[in-house]
Amino acid sequence: NNTTVSQISTELFISRSFCYKTIDELAEPLKGWHIELNLSSKRDSPNFIAKQEHLRIFYLYFFWNTFKNLEWPFESQELILIRQYLSSSKLTLLSSSKLKRIEIYLAITNRMIQEKQFVTLSNTDKQIIQCIADENDLSAPLDKLFHNQHSNYSFIDIENEKYLFNFLIRLLSPGIDNSSQIKSIGNNFFHCKNPTIQRSKVFLDFIIKEFHLVTNQNTFTEIFYYVVFYFFTFEKFNIDYLSFIKTAPHTEKFSINSLENKEFSDAIMNSVDLFFKKDSDHPKDIFYNLAYFIISSLQKKELVVYVQCNKNMHAESFITNKISSIFGNDILKITSFIEEADIVITDSNEHCCGKNQEVYFFEMTHSLDTWQQLTSFLQKKILKLAFM
Repeated sequence: NNTTVSQISTELFISRSFCYKTIDELAEPLKGWHIELNLSSKRDSPNFIAKQEHLRIFYLYFFWNTFKNLEWPFESQELILIRQYLSSSKLTLLSSSKLKRIEIYLAITNRMIQEKQFVTLSNTDKQIIQCIADENDLSAPLDKLFHNQHSNYSFIDIENEKYLFNFLIRLLSPGIDNSSQIKSIGNNFFHCKNPTIQRSKVFLDFIIKEFHLVTNQNTFTEIFYYVVFYFFTFEKFNIDYLSFIKTAPHTEKFSINSLENKEFSDAIMNSVDLFFKKDSDHPKDIFYNLAYFIISSLQKKELVVYVQCNKNMHAESFITNKISSIFGNDILKITSFIEEADIVITDSNEHCCGKNQEVYFFEMTHSLDTWQQLTSFLQKKILKLAFM
């Protein structure tokens, strides 16, 4: 608060014109977080003007990335207390990296509460988060924080903080809900009449229909958990997180455009754009990746293999058992009919039965090098099939 252009220029030994130019440059990325930078001379006017929820997530992102290897900006005594609040909660089972992020978030929350800056959530927001808290409420550290340091605040302030914490902790620490909890939360979402949840279901149904996917109730519910989080994150925060990490060159590899199968990536992009009716406001990369996640999770893909060996009586059984034990039966299927096969493994000259059928010549079952070549060949085929 109360930092002006004049103060910054004097402190940093820069001209006012350069200071204004830098402020203009800072305004663009901050706009992506829905934050306005204000450096007026009015007393008590904040420098960051934004919704409290946007400030919280921005501060977390900023402190986590900026102070990772620098002197910590919070008081050591403050962090000691926060670690005490965390010590008796379920969160201690997290990795140290994830736990550190939660420490930062609690430290930020503590500071904001001291400044009487609270989160405000709508009833529709609370309705979604209640579905999560009913199954796996992780807000115990916030209860302790309010009880020990901020006991004079009203129940509604505590409630809103706990709701946001329960939601953000899933963004900070994905995987905190186990498989059973994910299904239960997904089921809670499924039975909740909420506009965001309804849009999530319409999107999931649309992708399933568009790509002719087959699913069952358990799998649908588990995927629905993630779809609701994507939609709620977008509709609640409207922040394109991917755009903030794309400054690193390697992150382009995570783009849907990097798929080797251009026809597949184009189909995903066209379908998502069709769903949003070319709406330029939706964060495309996020929803392209969400669609890819749904398709890859639900598409039933198999690499069908036929083994035929004529020169050694036991070789056929030996090869079949070995590749089944190495690759399992989920994606690699052994068939008794050569015409069904994608790949024919044989020790003789065989004619392909299908247009896309491949023959792999395999004769020396006792040679480790030969087995390494076969497993490498099959592994490449399985990986390409699994991710395309």
